[in-house]
Order: sequence, then C-alpha cells, then structure tokens
Amino acid sequence: MAYFVFPRSMKEADAESPVFDSFYNSGGSEAILKVCSFTPTEFRQLSDIFSASIATNWNTGRGKKSKLNPMDVLFMTLVVMKHRTSWHQHAWCFSINTLAFIRLIFRLCYKIVEFVSNISLDERLRSQL
Repeated sequence: MAYFVFPRSMKEADAESPVFDSFYNSGGSEAILKVCSFTPTEFRQLSDIFSASIATNWNTGRGKKSKLNPMDVLFMTLVVMKHRTSWHQHAWCFSINTLAFIRLIFRLCYKIVEFVSNISLDERLRSQL
C-alpha cells in the first residue's frame, strides 16, 4: 500500500485543513480517491454533513485541545477504515503520536455515532406525530 507522507510546511500549517490539503497537493483528486475512496467533492459533502454537529463541541472541555480540525480527522478516519494496517503505521503517516492518533479517531467515531443516533431519534419522533 502506497502512503503519502504528511508534509510539514508553514504554508500548509496555516491552511484550513492541512492534512487533507497536503494529500490533495501531493497527487490531486486521484490521491484523495486512492487513500479514502471518495473524490474531493464527495469528501467535502460528507464533511459538510457532520461539520456543524461535530465542530461545535470539538475543542470544548478540559484537557489539551486538538490542533487538528474535524475535517482532517474525518479524512484520517476514512483512511484508517479503508487501509487495514497497524495504528502505528497510520499515526506515522500523519506524523502523530500513536496513542493520540487512536484517541482522535475514536473521538470522532463517537461523535459520528451520536450524530447519527440523534438523526434516527428525530425521524422516529416525527413518524409518531
């Protein structure tokens, strides 16, 4: 499996979603499609669905705040789901500590489950009216 190493430049650090942008800049739409099975347009649509719900609570609470935005973590989660390899290898690819990477992925997964369960609850309530 070919991986793109996450570049660390100051230009990309200031970008809105530096992880996604670095992969896109490395190989364009084809690179995004290859690593997560979504075109950039499809990925942005998927990200827009979750962004309002997830972004509001992303860096709230006590503890260290995440330097990554939810769009980048969603991208990383899709890469993890597509490429079944070790957590360590995925974390290395994105230049993140392995335990911090695992926590990020699981945190986003919990937020997605919460979002989807709220949608299904709303639909059940609407059907009862």
